[in-house]
Amino acid sequence: MDRCSTSLKANCSCEIFEVTFFVSRPLFFRVKERGEDTSLEYRLPTFTIGFMSSTAITGVVMISVYAVNYDESFQFYNGLLGLETWSAMGDHSCYFSLPDERGMYLIGKRSPADSDMNSVRTTFAFEVASAFDLYAKLKEAGVELVQDEPMDMGQGYYWFQFFDPSRNVIEVLGGKP
Repeated sequence: MDRCSTSLKANCSCEIFEVTFFVSRPLFFRVKERGEDTSLEYRLPTFTIGFMSSTAITGVVMISVYAVNYDESFQFYNGLLGLETWSAMGDHSCYFSLPDERGMYLIGKRSPADSDMNSVRTTFAFEVASAFDLYAKLKEAGVELVQDEPMDMGQGYYWFQFFDPSRNVIEVLGGKP
């Protein structure tokens, strides 16, 4: 393992602790008390230490979906997928508010693009509690699914893709039922 820092020290309850960060996946650190290795390991979420430039990407603010038929796509995202909070943005567009304070802009009256799985495209993934439950709901509604079942991505996550009414590929990431 590569050491990232050995200089972080804390004074806790009049005892000196030395904390050493290791670069690994998952990131963890080991605590030494009074020079003795206690072999206590604490796992941390992945994060970046350092300064970011003003041009570093810090997240996704919103997503945009371009639709051939606005009304059909609105019914799909609002009715079937349950995006209930929305604002009209003209005759052929709206903004759906997502639970994480981000949003999805739906824009209609667009020309269809290539729609096979080998076409160049950008996509996004919705997060759900159960990938299997949404997969079953979409299958029952006759939505074209790309995979035969949600794929195990490890650590309790499952992923699959489907086509929306304009043949945009949308991805889903979630747990088991």
